Amino acid sequence: MGRVFSLLAIGLPIWFLSHIWPVNTDWGVAVMILVLMLVGLRAIQGCDPKIRVAPLRMILMEEGMFLVGFFGLALVRGFQPDILGLEKFMDFGFIKEYLISSKLPVNDMWLAGKTINYYSFGHFMASILVRIWGVGLGVGYNLLLAWILGASLALSFAIVVNLGGGILGGVVGSLLVCLGGNSHTWWYLIRNKGFTSYWYASATRFIENTIHEFPGYSFVVSDLHAHVLGLPIVLAFLLVLVAILQGYDPPLARQPKGPAPPISGVAPFRVGPLNTTVLGVLLGVMVMTNTWDLAIFGLLLVVFGLLLLVNKRISVKQLLISSGVIGATAGIVAMAWLVNFQSFSDGVGLVDGRSPWWQMGVLWGGHLVVTLMALWLAFRRKTKKNILVIAIGITAVLLLIIPEVIYVKDIYTSHQRANTMFKLTYQAFIMMSLLFGWVVGQVLTRCRPLKVRKALSLRRRVLMVMKCLWLSLMLVLWGGFMIFPLEAFNSYYGGLKMYKGLDGLVWLQKDQDKWGMIEYLEEHSNGLNMVEAVGDSYSNLNSVSAFSGTPTVAGWRVHEWLWRGGYGVVGEREALVKEFYERGEKKLLDTFNVGWIVVGPNERQKYQIDENRLLDLGGVVWSGGKSYLIQVID
Repeated sequence: MGRVFSLLAIGLPIWFLSHIWPVNTDWGVAVMILVLMLVGLRAIQGCDPKIRVAPLRMILMEEGMFLVGFFGLALVRGFQPDILGLEKFMDFGFIKEYLISSKLPVNDMWLAGKTINYYSFGHFMASILVRIWGVGLGVGYNLLLAWILGASLALSFAIVVNLGGGILGGVVGSLLVCLGGNSHTWWYLIRNKGFTSYWYASATRFIENTIHEFPGYSFVVSDLHAHVLGLPIVLAFLLVLVAILQGYDPPLARQPKGPAPPISGVAPFRVGPLNTTVLGVLLGVMVMTNTWDLAIFGLLLVVFGLLLLVNKRISVKQLLISSGVIGATAGIVAMAWLVNFQSFSDGVGLVDGRSPWWQMGVLWGGHLVVTLMALWLAFRRKTKKNILVIAIGITAVLLLIIPEVIYVKDIYTSHQRANTMFKLTYQAFIMMSLLFGWVVGQVLTRCRPLKVRKALSLRRRVLMVMKCLWLSLMLVLWGGFMIFPLEAFNSYYGGLKMYKGLDGLVWLQKDQDKWGMIEYLEEHSNGLNMVEAVGDSYSNLNSVSAFSGTPTVAGWRVHEWLWRGGYGVVGEREALVKEFYERGEKKLLDTFNVGWIVVGPNERQKYQIDENRLLDLGGVVWSGGKSYLIQVID
């Protein structure tokens, strides 16, 4: 958890202070690191030398998982590093704004005069890492993906191991969480007797008009979107829950043989103020990073709390106090973001259509069977850790069911529950994959070699053989899930045949016109905005604003439509941009504080430009083969 908490310890103070003073700078980060180093040294001096530390083997395993993920994906990204396609312009633009702005909130690069109205704290934290590394964002973007994968592998491994899943379960679970696919690979293999013509994206769009992605797909397509940036946060949250439980039940090796003791004979569950505060901080960070996660992991806390209450592990008073502390802390942490955020949701509604059961089975059948097995194993022995396993399993199942009943309304009326299913099942996949690793570890402990258990009865030997057989089937099932990354990475990265390096901007530098304007605007930034052709979402338009950090009057239309909760402001600005390019109306310049005008192939294609009138508004300060940049003269 150190990577996540140290990053938050650096970033959160800068986040709060930067809403008041301009401290979101390289110096601000350096000062925070120095302060934390001094605090850390003081803490080490006062540390009890007898404090229990993790075994060296576990430390090496966790760090090994991080290094495999970090260097592995960094190497793979080098075969297709381009920050191009899907929503990479948006993600790059958000991080760029956080890098160039010393005060917060930052400008929206695609709606001049407005600030970003999206859960973008993860992009802010990404900018902190880029500052620490001292690399350009072209390289930093790809290193961020590698860092997230490495951190997520280590966190997932730690969760499974500390829940009692063992090292093998930890490896299986972490790889499945971060890189594995769903049961769609098995369905395709059985149906087509191979993977000829297999298209990996089908596993995320199998149910009509919905989205059901998972982390493995995210790392393939490499968008630094909110749910990806939030992955280490949600895994750290789960690990904190495990850590809170870690000290209460004796280790498995010292547990008494025979049936489990009655619930009333077990010490009650207690959560100290520090633990609840940490949980609250992480929930508050979720609010700002990927707001959906607040509802998802809030649901997990509710299920967990009720299970503790029903099993007499916590009193109503303790539960209410802990809930109050967690909620209050989360609210305080998210306050600066909430003050500047305007919700673009239209509430909750009942779905008009539901998924065919067979299609849900194709996607999540394998995970769901193992999750039900995890619930069965955990119910047999309700230790506090197993109660958390039960809570995770129940929550995962609920996350699959909820999009079949209700959805959160947004602008995508023709894809009613797409976003709801996307966000909920994404986390359900993570939870079920963690339980997959846990079940592997649990079954493995019951499959010891026969020579170790010579005194076992014939019945017990038969049961042990059956459990070993089940373990073998699970590993085969897991192997089918892990076909997905092999096929997907091979397809997206061109068979890993041509290494290009980690700079994701080389493709853009080849467009000398756009790159020249971007470099000029970066060097001569004066706080004024620009105007360029308004682009459709997912297109290559509005790259000058996204990559230079100079806001344009209106950028990607559908994205701004979503972020502003309606098309009104976007449509109005789009009309003004058209009128400006075709008639040279100066009203736009004054209204949106425009100091730069882009004229190039995109603008000429979209509008019937009166270039002479535009040239009357200022002087050409940069020109290329087919484009030029005008600086407005007052």
